[in-house]
Amino acid sequence: MEALIFIVVLVFIIILFKNHQPKPTVTLDENTFAQNGVSVNFSAGQITINGRTYPVSQVTGIRSETHQPKGERWLRTGTVLIEMDDLQYPIHKVKFSGGNSFDHAKEFMQRLSVALRKAGGPSFV
Repeated sequence: MEALIFIVVLVFIIILFKNHQPKPTVTLDENTFAQNGVSVNFSAGQITINGRTYPVSQVTGIRSETHQPKGERWLRTGTVLIEMDDLQYPIHKVKFSGGNSFDHAKEFMQRLSVALRKAGGPSFV
């Protein structure tokens, strides 16, 4: 019986650590916003997404999705989709995972929207 209780407690602890993700690192200064592979340069009016650079005017939309795998009650991921005026790469996905991933994705969307406006791009709020 003690072994069963120990196993249940151990599984619970593993689930907590597995789903815990520290808040993503955000870089903010007078000329730059950067988080999760996306950066916006305010003075240049450019957005860089995983190494691809575009004028901020090419961003046509920002939206989020939440996914919870079937049977995974404690696991969910948040994804922000950055829609671009680009035939080759029209949608860029920025993924967030862990316990607060949906909240992190929402915060990222809000910051990105503000950064795009500050760089002379469109407003999505």
